[in-house]
Amino acid sequence: MSFVFGVMVVYGVSQGVGFATDRVAVDYYWRDVQGEQPSMVQFYRGITWIPWDVKPLYGLLTDLLPVVGYHRRPYFVLSGFDS
Repeated sequence: MSFVFGVMVVYGVSQGVGFATDRVAVDYYWRDVQGEQPSMVQFYRGITWIPWDVKPLYGLLTDLLPVVGYHRRPYFVLSGFDS
């Protein structure tokens, strides 16, 4: 029980501190260095989070649609090609 609690605390603190540090640095850059309005900063943040929003759908796609009998391997190969 204490090991699980310890892992949760360490993981939560590292995620929280990392996200908070990133948030402060990015907000400073966009607002003070680039001079963007808060609404545009939020728009840019929304654009950068799109891959994380699509990640669960990508996982379902690779699990439910096999290509030539394989589930994930063809998708990894396709994602490795440059366009």
